[in-house]
Amino acid sequence: MLKIETFGKRDLIHFYNDNNQCVSQCSVVLYHEEFEIWALATYGGERRKGYATAMLKEIIARYATIAPLCLFVEKGNQPAINLYHKCGFEIVGEYRGGAYAWKMLYKGEQ
Repeated sequence: MLKIETFGKRDLIHFYNDNNQCVSQCSVVLYHEEFEIWALATYGGERRKGYATAMLKEIIARYATIAPLCLFVEKGNQPAINLYHKCGFEIVGEYRGGAYAWKMLYKGEQ
Protein backbone atom coordinates (compact mmCIF):
# COMPACT_ATOMS: atom_id res chain seq x y z
CA MET A 1 0.00 0.00 0.00
CA LEU A 2 1.30 3.46 -0.91
CA LYS A 3 1.26 6.40 1.44
CA ILE A 4 2.10 9.70 -0.23
CA GLU A 5 3.18 13.02 1.27
CA THR A 6 3.24 15.96 -1.15
CA PHE A 7 5.74 18.80 -0.89
CA GLY A 8 5.16 21.18 -3.82
CA LYS A 9 6.17 19.28 -6.98
CA ARG A 10 7.65 16.37 -5.00
CA ASP A 11 5.80 13.38 -3.60
CA LEU A 12 7.52 11.31 -0.93
CA ILE A 13 6.22 7.77 -1.28
CA HIS A 14 6.32 5.04 1.34
CA PHE A 15 5.27 1.47 0.56
CA TYR A 16 3.90 -0.66 3.39
CA ASN A 17 3.63 -4.44 3.59
CA ASP A 18 0.63 -6.38 4.92
CA ASN A 19 1.93 -5.90 8.49
CA ASN A 20 1.81 -2.12 8.04
CA GLN A 21 5.62 -1.85 8.07
CA CYS A 22 7.32 0.59 5.71
CA VAL A 23 9.51 -1.60 3.49
CA SER A 24 10.32 0.65 0.52
CA GLN A 25 10.36 4.33 -0.40
CA CYS A 26 11.17 6.84 -3.11
CA SER A 27 10.29 10.31 -4.33
CA VAL A 28 8.41 11.25 -7.47
CA VAL A 29 9.21 14.72 -8.75
CA LEU A 30 7.65 16.68 -11.59
CA TYR A 31 10.67 17.96 -13.53
CA HIS A 32 10.50 19.47 -17.04
CA GLU A 33 7.07 17.98 -17.78
CA GLU A 34 8.10 14.45 -16.74
CA PHE A 35 7.67 12.62 -13.48
CA GLU A 36 11.03 11.36 -12.24
CA ILE A 37 11.35 8.55 -9.72
CA TRP A 38 14.20 9.40 -7.36
CA ALA A 39 16.08 7.20 -4.90
CA LEU A 40 13.91 4.10 -4.97
CA ALA A 41 15.05 1.86 -2.12
CA THR A 42 13.86 -1.24 -0.34
CA TYR A 43 15.17 -1.84 3.16
CA GLY A 44 17.88 -4.53 3.44
CA GLY A 45 15.97 -7.40 5.01
CA GLU A 46 12.94 -6.76 2.81
CA ARG A 47 14.72 -7.04 -0.55
CA ARG A 48 13.77 -9.71 -3.09
CA LYS A 49 10.23 -10.06 -1.73
CA GLY A 50 8.51 -8.20 -4.59
CA TYR A 51 7.94 -4.93 -2.75
CA ALA A 52 9.79 -2.74 -5.26
CA THR A 53 7.83 -4.31 -8.12
CA ALA A 54 4.53 -3.78 -6.32
CA MET A 55 5.45 -0.20 -5.46
CA LEU A 56 6.50 0.55 -9.04
CA LYS A 57 3.25 -0.84 -10.40
CA GLU A 58 1.26 1.45 -8.09
CA ILE A 59 3.43 4.42 -9.02
CA ILE A 60 2.96 3.66 -12.73
CA ALA A 61 -0.82 3.43 -12.30
CA ARG A 62 -0.90 6.76 -10.48
CA TYR A 63 1.55 8.88 -12.50
CA ALA A 64 2.12 7.45 -16.01
CA THR A 65 -1.35 8.44 -17.19
CA ILE A 66 -0.69 12.09 -16.28
CA ALA A 67 2.79 12.68 -17.77
CA PRO A 68 5.81 10.65 -18.94
CA LEU A 69 7.45 8.70 -16.10
CA CYS A 70 11.18 8.12 -15.96
CA LEU A 71 13.99 7.16 -13.62
CA PHE A 72 17.76 7.05 -13.58
CA VAL A 73 19.85 4.01 -12.70
CA GLU A 74 23.58 3.38 -12.44
CA LYS A 75 24.80 1.51 -15.50
CA GLY A 76 26.35 -1.24 -13.36
CA ASN A 77 23.20 -1.93 -11.32
CA GLN A 78 21.95 -4.85 -13.40
CA PRO A 79 19.42 -6.15 -10.82
CA ALA A 80 17.68 -2.75 -10.80
CA ILE A 81 17.84 -2.46 -14.60
CA ASN A 82 16.24 -5.91 -14.87
CA LEU A 83 13.48 -4.89 -12.45
CA TYR A 84 12.75 -1.69 -14.36
CA HIS A 85 12.68 -3.54 -17.70
CA LYS A 86 10.25 -6.06 -16.20
CA CYS A 87 7.99 -3.18 -15.11
CA GLY A 88 7.95 -1.58 -18.58
CA PHE A 89 10.84 0.90 -18.52
CA GLU A 90 13.26 1.15 -21.45
CA ILE A 91 16.69 2.78 -21.66
CA VAL A 92 16.38 5.98 -23.68
CA GLY A 93 19.71 7.69 -23.01
CA GLU A 94 22.25 8.65 -20.40
CA TYR A 95 21.64 10.63 -17.22
CA ARG A 96 21.57 14.26 -18.37
CA GLY A 97 24.58 13.70 -20.58
CA GLY A 98 26.62 11.88 -17.91
CA ALA A 99 28.24 8.53 -18.56
CA TYR A 100 27.53 6.74 -15.25
CA ALA A 101 23.75 6.27 -15.35
CA TRP A 102 20.96 5.41 -17.78
CA LYS A 103 17.73 7.33 -18.18
CA MET A 104 14.84 4.87 -18.41
CA LEU A 105 11.36 5.87 -19.59
CA TYR A 106 8.15 3.98 -18.89
CA LYS A 107 6.90 2.58 -22.21
CA GLY A 108 4.34 0.05 -20.95
CA GLU A 109 4.26 -3.47 -19.57
CA GLN A 110 6.44 -6.02 -21.34
